[in-house]
Amino acid sequence: GLHLALQRSNVDAKVVQAFDWDQTACKVYSANYGNIIRKVDISKLTPDALASLNADLWLLSPACQPYTVLNPNAKGSEDPRAQSFLHLVKSVLPDLAASDKHPRRLLVENVAGFEESSTRQILLSTLQSIGYSTLELLLTPLQFGIPNSRLRYYLLAKKSPLQFSHVTAENHNVVWRHIPGTAMPWADPRFGTEAGDISIPTVKEIHNYLDAAGTSDDHLIPDKVLEKWGRLFDIVKPSARRTCCFTRGYTQLVERAGSIVQENESLDTTSTFDRFLEAQSKGDPHAVEILHPLKLRYFSPSELLRIFAFDKPTIEHQNHSNFIWPDTISKKTKYKLIGNSVNVEVVQHSIEYLFDDPLYHVSHNLASSHYLRHIHDLSCSMFTRSRNLIFNGGSFVQVNNIEKSAGGFEHLQQSVSSSAFHDSKERGDPPKCYPNTRVAIQKKIMDWVMKSDSETLHGAIMWLHGPAGSGKTAIAQTIAELCQEEEIILASFFFSRFDPTRNHERSLVATIAYQIALHFGGARETIVTVMESDPLLLSRSLSTQILELIVRPLQYLVTDGYFENPKSRHLVIVDGLDECEERTAQVDIIRSISNALRKYQLPVVFLIASRPEHDITHAFGSGDIKEITARLPLDDVYQSRKDIELYFREKLADIKANHPFKDDIPARWPAKRVLNELSNKSSGQFIYAATVVKYVESIRHSPVDRLNIILGLSPSASQKDMPFNELDALYHHIFTHTDNLEVILDVLTFHLISSVNDWLDWFVVKTDHLEEVFRIRSGQLRILFCDLASLVSISSDGELRLHHASLEDFLLDEGRSKALHIDSPARHAQFASLMIQYFVGKSLGCFDASDTHLELGKEKAGSPGRMDAVHILGKHISLARPSSSLRQEILDLDIIKLMPIKLEPDEPDMQLMLPELLQNIKESVSILSLDSCADTCYRLLALMT
Repeated sequence: GLHLALQRSNVDAKVVQAFDWDQTACKVYSANYGNIIRKVDISKLTPDALASLNADLWLLSPACQPYTVLNPNAKGSEDPRAQSFLHLVKSVLPDLAASDKHPRRLLVENVAGFEESSTRQILLSTLQSIGYSTLELLLTPLQFGIPNSRLRYYLLAKKSPLQFSHVTAENHNVVWRHIPGTAMPWADPRFGTEAGDISIPTVKEIHNYLDAAGTSDDHLIPDKVLEKWGRLFDIVKPSARRTCCFTRGYTQLVERAGSIVQENESLDTTSTFDRFLEAQSKGDPHAVEILHPLKLRYFSPSELLRIFAFDKPTIEHQNHSNFIWPDTISKKTKYKLIGNSVNVEVVQHSIEYLFDDPLYHVSHNLASSHYLRHIHDLSCSMFTRSRNLIFNGGSFVQVNNIEKSAGGFEHLQQSVSSSAFHDSKERGDPPKCYPNTRVAIQKKIMDWVMKSDSETLHGAIMWLHGPAGSGKTAIAQTIAELCQEEEIILASFFFSRFDPTRNHERSLVATIAYQIALHFGGARETIVTVMESDPLLLSRSLSTQILELIVRPLQYLVTDGYFENPKSRHLVIVDGLDECEERTAQVDIIRSISNALRKYQLPVVFLIASRPEHDITHAFGSGDIKEITARLPLDDVYQSRKDIELYFREKLADIKANHPFKDDIPARWPAKRVLNELSNKSSGQFIYAATVVKYVESIRHSPVDRLNIILGLSPSASQKDMPFNELDALYHHIFTHTDNLEVILDVLTFHLISSVNDWLDWFVVKTDHLEEVFRIRSGQLRILFCDLASLVSISSDGELRLHHASLEDFLLDEGRSKALHIDSPARHAQFASLMIQYFVGKSLGCFDASDTHLELGKEKAGSPGRMDAVHILGKHISLARPSSSLRQEILDLDIIKLMPIKLEPDEPDMQLMLPELLQNIKESVSILSLDSCADTCYRLLALMT
């Protein structure tokens, strides 16, 4: 509207640059005037950037919400929504004036009520201090013959020596009610009788602005709206000469959003509604049909374009429009953009008056600093606060030298964890995927975000999960950076158990909302408003916070056309959910996010990364959440071992080529077998690989020596120089946050140090065996290991599996595991005693007492026999730390009775097993100096010869 008003005026001008925050407004502007508009945050414009335009005129239309007289909460310059404009007034203009680069003329348009605001005082004071003369106006389209009563404030300013001929010392503070020298003062319609009465002959009748061919039925007022709100509409007939103010909420709101047309002028509106209300009060289900003959409808977008003077009235222009709407602009968005605009004819006359002086030179270079208001005019709106509105012109900027109490944005900032951003300085150089690794997993995620993967299309949430140290954070970081390049990252939150500002859920929503506010000025306005109306909002439930600070602001952006591009789905990343302290909070986060995404249609998806902890896994597996979740496990499908091999190969090669001590590195370092060993030790977990490389690449040490320490070929120089500190800290954290740790360590130790697969390579320890050994109730072991899901898994057939090969090294090294250390000799003694107790009291539950022999070659065929139990007992005894109690238990044991009742020495299996088995027992008890037991062994061996 500002551009067209200038174009139609008698000023020979060229617009060199326009600015707007609303991308839809930019699209429409470009369609009509070319690509001279920039989508930009007005508060980010610098004096240098504007000075380079060398503009003679600035046309400005800042947000009106802080100033409307109908908003009891209007704060003027104290309002965060005023800060973008004040940035231009208080910072940019004085800076430009210091170098005499400020524009020669300005025009500011705003809502009636601005003239009473503190911002107006700041504006006048600043302009006068840098040499401008000013003139203020309150004008309505009615004054120019247009049947619309929208009263607006205009400030005109000229740089010295230019002056307004009608401004004198006596009237310089007067707010004029007409353009000086053109008419009589106009009556303010807010006070007393409105001047736009239908009896005024200079105002055209409404029918001159209506579509010549009539309108389609889709503009009719729906019956359900008429039934509930019909009596609140401002209804006008085609012969009337006034419509009320049209706002951005037209067709969506009723009161003060704009007039509607009664096409049937022969019916009396009041009496018809009286009959309708009477029938409605009597419960007549068809009462609304009484209103049908009135033919009540909305004005069409093309009709409003004429009323706003974008197009000429129908009688002058035969229903033709020069205005271009891009095909992607919906009817709802058209109403919104028109309601946010200015009346072209009123601005045109104001511009012409601004240039009506003897010093005016014909050719001027003009900049339309043109952020269209995307805050509706509350002087004609039913709202008292702008919750569903777009703020064009950029981010809110806190002006620190204004004394004031904390506003909504300040309240929000106080709860933000800045270290949780993916690009936070506090995170230093965060882990990210090594080049050419994790390519498939990255593509899978990006295809999901861009809706090009049919397998994950259903997922509003993607759950990226894998064992501890599997590289989830590096993947999330890489995806965040990729999406930032594509401008589709909306927000990110990286949990960390070490950071008290981001190891809980309390800062999550505030941090996400803050980032949304930075991306979208319109969302910021909504967020600020709700924070101001409810300063304790962040103490409410997560669901309420998400609704008010994420869902609603994004809904309004959708309504305003921000996401009309089907590929503009935006991403929110939540990484390390398992590092949120409270498990109940972890589940609450999942449920609150999923509920919001299921209930509200938003062009936003959430990538949530975590370890597969029991509570989290259960939450994602529940019905409603499962339906909208795409699962992405970091398993062998994505060939992490090959990626780790590549990582080791290239990183160690880089160390070899660039390390300060490279001359001391052997030519064939590292050997291929070493790379294989390192890859095997990593178990596909990148944390091990990254830890090794970080340790070896130290520029203050020999890479060869450090790699040998990693491989266990040489000891560490000191306790401070421990290669796996980071990995060990992770293990400690997981174990110490586990319930029933003592029992878990017992079971895990039995699995590790018994080395059953070495002693009896056809027998695999399973949960039912372990439950019998440790007298644990059937099925309880899976529950006990829930909290260790990121380190240990239990297969469907009950087999215990370690995700990390390095976990055994950690537990067996006291220097690393400390209180978690597995003391092997002591544990062997413990398990030997445990097995003896079972033999003495009853048969060991996991060993079949009736089985006299094993069928060799049937791997994992089931429970081993008693022979195997004796074999394993002998192994434990041979490795046990000697103690008087264990000696006594063995002395009291009749080894003969451990054997099956019937020996069959001729059977091949028995001939293989018994001599070796008894020899092991003999050697074991001999080590413990138990000669009496050794005699029994000799007697048994004799039976086999």
